Amino acid sequence: MDKTGFQNNSTNNSLLFIAIGCFIATLIIAGIFLLPKFQELQIAWEKKEEKKQEIQNRENYLLRLGQLKTELAKNKEELSKIDSALPDYPSLSSLFNYLQNVSSESGLIFQKIAPFTVIPFKGFPRIQETVFSIEVAGSYDSLKNFLSVFEKSSRLIEVENISFSKPEKEEESFTFNLKLKTYSH
Repeated sequence: MDKTGFQNNSTNNSLLFIAIGCFIATLIIAGIFLLPKFQELQIAWEKKEEKKQEIQNRENYLLRLGQLKTELAKNKEELSKIDSALPDYPSLSSLFNYLQNVSSESGLIFQKIAPFTVIPFKGFPRIQETVFSIEVAGSYDSLKNFLSVFEKSSRLIEVENISFSKPEKEEESFTFNLKLKTYSH
């Protein structure tokens, strides 16, 4: 009885060791084959989360653009004033026409205009500065009206220098030389 019980016990132990060995071998083999797949799955999950965040960022960006478009539409009148104050290009013919109209409305006689110089504005290369001189004739009050129109105008025109000559005869009008500067982009 001892021998059969011992054999049965050793056979049971051998089967137990074989079962445990097979289980451990299965875990190792499964780990070897499944670990790379698990890592691939983890990388794919992280990429999915990155794409999800990227899509969310783009949606937020597009939403913000829509809000800005709405704000710009509300301020259309103010933007048109800026466009007229800072035109896209220095339209010298329209500027010349504007100066003639303003001078005649102010009571001045437009006599001549000196050559235009167009240079990039310091610190802002996209903005151009146009410098030129004009000569007008008339009374001091007419010159004040002329300058007042510039102040109220939506156009950016700066008066850099004013000089005048006294008329030889009392009934003649003053001659004013103005150095002006305007901007465009």
